[in-house]
Amino acid sequence: MTRRPVGKRSRREFVFPADRSAPEDGEPWLPPGDDARPDGRFRVLSWLARRAGWAVAGVVAAAGVLAAGIVLLGIEEDAAARAHADDLTVYGVVVGLADRHFEVSYPGSDGPHVVGFPYRKTEHLGIGDRIEVTYDQTEPAAARRADDSVLDPLGGAIAYGLMFGGLGGGSVAAWFAVIWWRRRRAVLNTGWRAATLDFGEPGVTHSTYTDGSHLRLRPARGLSDRYARLGARRRGGFLAGEGNRMVLLVPGLDPVDVQAVSTRWV
Repeated sequence: MTRRPVGKRSRREFVFPADRSAPEDGEPWLPPGDDARPDGRFRVLSWLARRAGWAVAGVVAAAGVLAAGIVLLGIEEDAAARAHADDLTVYGVVVGLADRHFEVSYPGSDGPHVVGFPYRKTEHLGIGDRIEVTYDQTEPAAARRADDSVLDPLGGAIAYGLMFGGLGGGSVAAWFAVIWWRRRRAVLNTGWRAATLDFGEPGVTHSTYTDGSHLRLRPARGLSDRYARLGARRRGGFLAGEGNRMVLLVPGLDPVDVQAVSTRWV
């Protein structure tokens, strides 16, 4: 195990700026000192953990939906395989060409038949070309191309819908789980700082800390209704977190999550 040289900081250490120069946009920042212990801080941590937990539950539910889609697709494929187990595949010969389809003559169990097929993308055929044709022995006149899907259209659509829905929903839920858990960690890393909060500008919070420094914040999307409850007047409150993972606590109200427009002096 290597030792870190004396005076050299770990990359994971949280360091406040030593002067009042403007930090870069997005740089983690809170004023030094004034580590507050507001009432309700544990409730905020619990609230953030619940949000992450709900998102994890969404991931689990989405995984169940995905699994249901996979099982249903397997059931549909087995049913199709059983229904077409006695189908015959033979070679047919192209006997006619048109703008959007071509005709194939193939030998059926009761004699020759002619069937038309639409062209596939980039497909080029000529008279006399051979392709594989599959037909049901009980209905030799109804043929399909050998590699066409035999899945029930409705069952297949439901199965694929469940699979894609599970994948999409699980990805979104996992993203939210990471966001809320990282915000909780950010609160634990930085602690709370007392500030006077001005909600006069719509959608923006001006925070003034006890050392006179300022920070301009805006709410995360979907929380405008919470901000409307705060009103336009100045309030005393507390801020924790860093970068775009900041959390606002106003005594007497539910915690309101905010995102920093920029971490610069205003």
